[in-house]
Amino acid sequence: MKKISMLALAFALTMNVFSQSKSDAESQSPEARKNAEIAKRQGDARYQEIIKALNLTDDQKDKLKEINKINKESKAKVNSDTTLSDDEKKQRLKEIRKDKTKRFLEILTPEQVTLYNEMKKADKEKDKEKE
Repeated sequence: MKKISMLALAFALTMNVFSQSKSDAESQSPEARKNAEIAKRQGDARYQEIIKALNLTDDQKDKLKEINKINKESKAKVNSDTTLSDDEKKQRLKEIRKDKTKRFLEILTPEQVTLYNEMKKADKEKDKEKE
């Protein structure tokens, strides 16, 4: 009986260790994963709307592709850096986003910057209405 109790305890502890080692994606409910994917697609769709509305030239589109490539590489490097804490990663990713926006605005004409700022302001107002 004592052996069975010990085996049951060992099994329970083992299962607990394995269940705690799941990644965040695995530990999210299917609904949470689905909502995250929907939010990403909506963000991507909104990004495409903004780009279309700005009527970028081919040169601007090429520069934007380069900015996006550098941004993606920088984000991947931060996310794969195991020496950084979660807070440090968040801070670095925030800096990367700011840098991307700054570089993006630098390739726009003054009229495009004005339009971009108006669209972002409208987005913020929409978000406030949802709250």
